[in-house]
Order: sequence, then C-alpha cells, then structure tokens
Amino acid sequence: MYCLGTGDCFVLKFQVAGARRFTIMIDCGSCQGTPLDFKPYIDDLAAYVDNHLDLLVVTHEHNDHVNGFAKCEGIFNNFTIDEAWFAWTEDPNDPGGHAAQLREKRGKMKRALDNAINAMQAQTNIFKASPSNDYYKPAIDASNDAFLNGLNTLKDINLPLEGADAGASFLEC
Repeated sequence: MYCLGTGDCFVLKFQVAGARRFTIMIDCGSCQGTPLDFKPYIDDLAAYVDNHLDLLVVTHEHNDHVNGFAKCEGIFNNFTIDEAWFAWTEDPNDPGGHAAQLREKRGKMKRALDNAINAMQAQTNIFKASPSNDYYKPAIDASNDAFLNGLNTLKDINLPLEGADAGASFLEC
C-alpha cells in the first residue's frame, strides 16, 4: 500500500518461486502539492513493479483515487499495462447521460463550496482587521486559516476545475 496523502494506491504482486507472475495496481491515490512532491512515491512504485502492470483497476473517478495519474503522467507514460478495468463505463460525451448529470451536480457543488469559502474568507478578513486585545484572537486566526486551508484542499481534491475530470489538464513530473 502506498499512502500518498488523502488517497491510497494498492499493488498486489503474485509470485511463484520468487518470480513475478502477475501484478495488479488498484487506484493511484492523491497528494497535496506539486508533481515534484508526488514524484518520489511514483518513482518508487515504478521501480517496484518494473514499469509494468498486468492489470490496472481504477475503482472510480474521484481525484483521491486517480490524482496520481494526472500529477505524474510522464512516469506513467513509461509503464506497460496489459489490461485496465475502469468503473466509469458511460460515454462522457452523451449530453443526456448520467455523466452529464454528474458534471452538472459537481458544478453546483463546486459553486456552493466556492461561495462558502468566499464567505468564510470575508469574515476571516474582517475579524483579522478588527483591533483586539483578546488573548484568544491569534488562536482563532490560526483556526480560521486552517479551516479555510482544509476547505480549499477539499475543493482541489474533489471538485477540480472544469475539464480536469475528463483528463484535459495533465501535469508532467
């Protein structure tokens, strides 16, 4: 198991008499930060599986399960994958299909989260600007900042920019 932040990556290697017979990778986790932050994990993974997977299983399309592929596309370009199984089988271009409904719902969720973050940021800015000798003000400031960081991370991981869930914007390591 590769713990990559908020998502995991599982590799199962089946061997007979010490020789690799079959390698399965399930998902590719998620990592906060840049592709360079993620690269050491994926380099280690690539070495562990000798850049080859007999089977890749992607359980579902949430970023905490697939973000590694986008962050380190350059490394995965060097992999050979004999077979891949994906849970997402619907045609994403079908305008009346389930995928379109999910994109619409995701858009509404993203706008709601953006509104909540903006409102929280506005209140935090007002609170920080207010003069106070309150002993607890620095702790409250730090808590507000941590909460906002958490909301932004949640948004980045689960509600990517438009087109990102379709794999339109990949970053190379």
